[in-house]
Amino acid sequence: LYGAGGCGWRPGAGGGEVGKGNEELRKARWQNAADCYEKSLGMVGKADLAYVRSNRAWAFCQMGRFSEAWADATESLRIEPRSWFGRLCLAWSATGLRRFKEARESMVLVEEGAMDKSLAECIHAETGKLVRELFQHVQRTLRAESDKFNSDTAEEAKERGNAAFKQRRFEDAIAHYTNALAHRPNWAVVHSNRCNAYLKLNQSAEALAEAELCVQADPGWWKGHMRLGEALLCCSGANVRRRAVEAFERALTTGGDDLDAGNRD
Repeated sequence: LYGAGGCGWRPGAGGGEVGKGNEELRKARWQNAADCYEKSLGMVGKADLAYVRSNRAWAFCQMGRFSEAWADATESLRIEPRSWFGRLCLAWSATGLRRFKEARESMVLVEEGAMDKSLAECIHAETGKLVRELFQHVQRTLRAESDKFNSDTAEEAKERGNAAFKQRRFEDAIAHYTNALAHRPNWAVVHSNRCNAYLKLNQSAEALAEAELCVQADPGWWKGHMRLGEALLCCSGANVRRRAVEAFERALTTGGDDLDAGNRD
């Protein structure tokens, strides 16, 4: 990982909009910065595009628009995988989306690539902050947010997840269910619940993985097979509809006439 956003921006790239965006970023006028970067996207080359995406990701994070920040940071790293700033933006956006595992992994990479070098005491020109200060800001945010989802017991975490789900706070629900599984691994009910939350967020790959874990944890439970069928219907690929039908058939077979009687705690 290396510095200055990970890419060398050429003054004048983007018709001057990149420079305007950077100025707005230093003044903490986040929406203005994002608007300038948006205007520049069709005017810059590939390397500059990674730079602009990471800067806009930072502005989006400051506004709490974490899904948009995640998309920009991901695209920035796809273009320039060595960008420490893109990686830092990914960590912050992952934190906002309650994807704490991915946030921690990104922070480790930033620390290894940027914080052990003289770069840590350099000024990050685009934000006007020390690199070390930017790192510590995201680190504190990650710690504070993840601490909110630590429960004393698996049952408490599950109930908090259920409450968040009912309030349609699906990212929060997933974080609570993840904490429940840390207390009690292979809990089929929680895998089912986490699968459902992923489905609500249209995260089909994650939902499918959860459904498969649910079935592995309790093959005789009808709801695991039902979740598997639901997740498969949201996926693309060969034979997914056939596999979904087979999963629904197993749900009917294992559930019998009274599905409520097959509920789990």
